[in-house]
Amino acid sequence: MLEAGLLVRTAFFMAAVFCVIILGLSAFITTQYGPNTSAAAIFLLLNSVWSLLALVYLSIVPIYGPRLFNEFVCLGLNAVTTIFWFAGAIGIAGTVGAQWRAEQASTAFSFFLWAIFTGLLVVKVKSVVRSRRQPQSPLKP
Repeated sequence: MLEAGLLVRTAFFMAAVFCVIILGLSAFITTQYGPNTSAAAIFLLLNSVWSLLALVYLSIVPIYGPRLFNEFVCLGLNAVTTIFWFAGAIGIAGTVGAQWRAEQASTAFSFFLWAIFTGLLVVKVKSVVRSRRQPQSPLKP
C-alpha cells in the first residue's frame, strides 16, 4: 500500500496540473465569448488562481515556512477551496453547450478538482481529529 504522504503529494501535483488546465480552458472560453462570457467561466478563472495560491500554502509552506503554517487555517482553506470547486463545477455544467468542447472539458476537470480537494479535505480532517485525540504530553522544563 502506498504511503499516505506520497498520495497527498501526488494529489497536490495533480491538482496543480488540473488548475493550470482549467485556467487555460476558462481563459479560452472567456476570450471566445467576449462580453457575453458566462459568470461560471469567470468563476473558474477565479477558482484556478485561488487554488494555485491555496496549493502553495497547503503544500510548500509546511516544508519551507513551518512557522507560518497552521493546521486549522489549512483545514479552512481546503474546505473553502472544495466548496468553490463544487460551485464552479455545477455552474459551468449548467452552461455547457454541445458546440463548445472547451466547456465540456472544463466541466470534467472541475469535477476532478472537486474530487481531489474533497479527498485532501477528508485526509486533513482525519489528521486533525487524530491529533486532537492524542493526549498532550506534559511540558518538559
